[in-house]
Amino acid sequence: MNGQADRLRALMERAQAVPPTKRVETGRRPTVTLAVASGKGGVGKSHVAVGLAGAFSALGRRTVLIDADLGFANADVLLGIRPQATLADVAAGRSPLSAAVTPVAGGFDLLAGIGGADVREADDERRLVDRLIAALEAVDRPYDVALFDLGAGLGAGARALLLAVDRVLLVLSTEAAALVDAYGLYKWLVQAGQAAVFVVPNRVPDEAAGRRLAERFGDIAEHFLGRRPELLGVVREDDVIARAARQGVPPFPLPERSRARRDFAGLAVRLVARADGKDPDRSAGVPAPPAAAGRPFGALVARLKARLFSS
Repeated sequence: MNGQADRLRALMERAQAVPPTKRVETGRRPTVTLAVASGKGGVGKSHVAVGLAGAFSALGRRTVLIDADLGFANADVLLGIRPQATLADVAAGRSPLSAAVTPVAGGFDLLAGIGGADVREADDERRLVDRLIAALEAVDRPYDVALFDLGAGLGAGARALLLAVDRVLLVLSTEAAALVDAYGLYKWLVQAGQAAVFVVPNRVPDEAAGRRLAERFGDIAEHFLGRRPELLGVVREDDVIARAARQGVPPFPLPERSRARRDFAGLAVRLVARADGKDPDRSAGVPAPPAAAGRPFGALVARLKARLFSS
């Protein structure tokens, strides 16, 4: 295990040495879409989404984080920024998309989500989803990776996005109630046909504890559903994040020696390897080919609309 950890650490250091601007112009590929989800709130889901966005950027991937927690968007708070506009402003025609795309110190873009005031203006969640789709259709920047930070639970918007993205990252917690809710979400994903689900134990004392949590969750899922989600990786408890929460200050960007930052980097390396169809030992640090031209979310929007119209 120590040998694997040392090798992964070397890969991440090599990857982070590659400037994001140095890319190989070879071929074009569609934007990889990922949803970060949880069964209930309070498990650190948004921390995982923000941390991953920074890790993808460090690997040279053009990344956008889309706060799709409809009504409870908070990625901007974690990052300590105040966007000029949100997805709701874009969809309602109050602001151009350029005003809602906020460059973040971690090297990625943030599309701020739909907050409480916008919820009060909307008739129901379906209208919020329609606003999100309208905003996504307006995006014309080339991105390699798009991360959706979803709200906890299974509202109409979350269901549509969970089935439309390429992969789902299910954040696990050691809390019993959170684990029960995570199982409920995984059960729905299996029954709805989303096969690409990975679990990410978060805020665990060490890697061994995280693996035990994933193993226990997998045993339950296999017993009742005949399916076991794959463990993507573990995010350990981090003093930097905990201290920021106590002090009421933004925890991001994380310092280089942060345990969680290293863990986010490991998750990103594995996901990049899968997206590139390569071995992690060879793909880390290799710049991505440019994202496909045109609307990066065209295919995703089409799947979203199909899911919504069929529901």
